[in-house]
Amino acid sequence: MTRTVIRTALLAAGAALLAGCASQPGPGAASASPSTRPATSVVPSRPATLSPQQTARADVSAMAKAFVAPPGARRLAGAPAGSANLLPPFSFGDKNDVVTTGWWSYSGTPDQAVGWFMSHVPPGTTRTGTGTMNSVPFVTFGRPATALLQSRELDVQVAVHDGSTLLRVDAQDTWRPAHPAAAVIPAGVTRLVVIASPGSNPSKALPGQRTLATVTDPTLVARTVAVVNALPTAPVGVFNCPNDGGAELTLDFYRGHGDTDGTSPAAVVVDRMGGCGGTLLSVRGVPQGVALADSSQQILSLLKLTFPGRAG
Repeated sequence: MTRTVIRTALLAAGAALLAGCASQPGPGAASASPSTRPATSVVPSRPATLSPQQTARADVSAMAKAFVAPPGARRLAGAPAGSANLLPPFSFGDKNDVVTTGWWSYSGTPDQAVGWFMSHVPPGTTRTGTGTMNSVPFVTFGRPATALLQSRELDVQVAVHDGSTLLRVDAQDTWRPAHPAAAVIPAGVTRLVVIASPGSNPSKALPGQRTLATVTDPTLVARTVAVVNALPTAPVGVFNCPNDGGAELTLDFYRGHGDTDGTSPAAVVVDRMGGCGGTLLSVRGVPQGVALADSSQQILSLLKLTFPGRAG
């Protein structure tokens, strides 16, 4: 079974409000000096930004609250006795998963329940899959992914249990770590060198490492820096990746124009072109120790370049 992974970020931001208070003396009254009549300012507390896991919990809670059961369905306090093997969890229970589960008893048949969900998509979602798993019918809905929420799903399973139809509803998100604040290309970059390393490919006689371009246009340099600095972290979980022949796209970011400030890269980005892809970043010679999402296609398209041995 393939479930479409679809992924809106729910990030909180604070704002500070400053208000000054002052009064004017009435006619004939002695004026007060600033030292005896200080202005009063009020600074409310600034709400903290939610962590990726907290963002996932808030999103899962919102999806669960938005769920609408078929008419006549009754919500249960928990899983009925004997239902654990009948309707097992839809999630693998990875450490980055956040799941909340609801149970409902429905007087109609499983087919009627599935038919109702097929024509009544929960608010804010789209239907992403339907079928059976271990002979149990299911319908899956999803929300678009975000930089922090890799997967956002609402999974409904139905089965006959104790004379009625039992509904198991799992709202679940898979979150990934935020892009570390320190893992960015430093300010002041003025040029970048794009290098292709085709790797091994027994089916083609590809050239060795070559410089594809040296970019000094300020707009293109700034846009490339922005792409890398805005990358989400790499997807989490276990994936069936294509063959990785070792092909890489390397970007060396320099300050200066060949003087002492420009002899060594201020940052180096390495994009893996094969396998599941991914981006590694070093800043001032120090690996940042975080895997970022693939940026190779964005960068090649932005710079209007073609990787050797691949169609443009």
